[in-house]
Amino acid sequence: MTKHFLILFAAALMLGGCSTARVVAGGDTVDNSYTVGGMRWQGGGGVYVVAKAMERDGKIAVCGAYTTDGLKAHVVRYTPEILSGMIVEVDGQRAFQNVSFFNGFNHDDDWVGQPTTCAVTDLPWVEGLTAGVVEIISPRRTFWS
Repeated sequence: MTKHFLILFAAALMLGGCSTARVVAGGDTVDNSYTVGGMRWQGGGGVYVVAKAMERDGKIAVCGAYTTDGLKAHVVRYTPEILSGMIVEVDGQRAFQNVSFFNGFNHDDDWVGQPTTCAVTDLPWVEGLTAGVVEIISPRRTFWS
């Protein structure tokens, strides 16, 4: 009994700082106010995410898109895994993990004007939040190939 309680208690602690997010149809378009984050492969190339916080129905929404650059054929298959591990923080709070639902676009295209996908979190919107408060965190910023 005690063992099960400790396991459930530990799980509750791990989830304590998490927010939930639901993906919504319709997004925004990337502009120069979007934050850029991502990771690079040691052998060259990377996965990049652009994101911005905005208000939707009194909650914090994060809109974003991703692109890849210079990935070798044998590492392209890891892109979904990398995206699912990325964490989005807004104003220092963990909003959600997994940006694989963000819209993907060709790295060679102009980033400005690219369509985004949005997720509405359960975090309340606070007046004064700006795009600069969004941080894209990759648990591992460099991968070996």
